[in-house]
This record gives sequence, structure tokens and C-alpha cells, in this order.
Amino acid sequence: MSRLSLQAGIFYISMRYETVKRLFGLIVAVMAVIACNDQDSRQDWSGMEYYTFTISGKVTDASGGPIRGITVDVQGDRTETLSDGTYVLQGRVDGTSPSVYVNFTDFDGEENGGHYLGNVLSVTLNYVKGAHGPYLGLYEASGVDVQLLSGVSGVPPTDQIVPLP
Repeated sequence: MSRLSLQAGIFYISMRYETVKRLFGLIVAVMAVIACNDQDSRQDWSGMEYYTFTISGKVTDASGGPIRGITVDVQGDRTETLSDGTYVLQGRVDGTSPSVYVNFTDFDGEENGGHYLGNVLSVTLNYVKGAHGPYLGLYEASGVDVQLLSGVSGVPPTDQIVPLP
């Protein structure tokens, strides 16, 4: 075997070693990204504590009939009620308090059968699972039902004004 072919063989082996080493590093990096994107281990890189939530319920009118098209909102996470008045809202809250304000607003007016006055409920969420690091886990509340009164220009009819307890 000539000296030239021996040097070529050593060069070939060292190049393969470098390629395998780079490929291994790439595989490790991809695995780290996949691990960080796992739904149960999502992390806020700022270190701020947060949790995810699911709230469900039903919106009805004064006679108990379902209202479709009502916007349900918690800190910018929104959904609308379906034709049967039900909704499921999922979102994220920065902070540690398991209490949130749920806003119910009629943006579409007559399209859903009337003008309904908005309402705000304070809801305490229950821990479900998944806390680790700054992620405090999944919280939920079900049966968050509300009855909206009809009104014009934000003023309810006098027969629908209910005194506060």
C-alpha cells in the first residue's frame, strides 16, 4: 500500500468521524426541541409562573332558552357559544391565582335573537394535573352557566332588574 493511499484512507476515516459527530449533535438538538414542545412540559422561558385552563358552561336568556353567538372571554382568550348555548374556552393565564374573571358579551346584537346585556363572573378554577417548574398545571371549571338579560343600549327593561343580595 502506498503512502498516498494510506493518507487518503486516514483522511476518509477522519471525515466520516466528523460527519458522524455533527449528525449526533444534530440529533441531540432535535430531541431537546421535541422534549421542550411536549404539551405537558411547556415552559415559559421568561420564568414567569403560568397555568392553562378549560372553562365550560351554558349561556341562557331570562326564560332559560339557549343563546348562540355570545363571546366568552378570559384575558384575551375567546370563544363563542354554540346554537345550544354551550361553550368550551381554553387558554393560558400568567400568574398564580386560580381565580379568573369570565366576560360574557353580545357583540352581534340581533343576529342571535336579541340584544343581551353583558355579564362578568368571578370563577375559581380547580387544579387537574401537570405542574412542574414555572408551569403550574392545567386548571378547569365546568358548569359555569350564566343567564343574560335582554336590553337596549345597555339598559335592561325595568321588569328584569334584579336586586343584588
